[in-house]
Amino acid sequence: MLLVKVQGEDIQYPYPVSQLKADNPNTSFSQPLQPETLASMGVYEVVVEPDPSFDRFTQKVVEASEPVLVDGVWTITKTVEDLAGAEAENGLAELASVRRSLRDEKLAETDHYGLSDVTMSDDMATYRQALRDVPQQESFPQEVTWPILDTQVYDTP
Repeated sequence: MLLVKVQGEDIQYPYPVSQLKADNPNTSFSQPLQPETLASMGVYEVVVEPDPSFDRFTQKVVEASEPVLVDGVWTITKTVEDLAGAEAENGLAELASVRRSLRDEKLAETDHYGLSDVTMSDDMATYRQALRDVPQQESFPQEVTWPILDTQVYDTP
């Protein structure tokens, strides 16, 4: 996307290529458009920053509506904001669902220790109970302390 400087200070954004051509009917433009040619007309390309890192369950990326000059390049900047209200509740509900699914996978990995023809060790029973208790942790679902099982004891050769 392009922007045009109007009267030196004000900018018009977005400034589509079709508008550039309509505003300059007697000008032929090379393809691709050359930055030097555009700059001579007070027109500049606008780049969009990549998304910053963020927690998709509790935050969102907000794109600026107007470009700013960053290191000599007109740029649409992005910031991270915390979710609020219903968005925050939905994000936490989704995160809780993801955490429960992971907990369920960990339980499923050890289900064979609970079969009727197997005597489950106290360590395994404690581990499985700790997995079932994950949703009751005070910081759930934002932070989870996952129980650890010494798998060397249960690995088979």
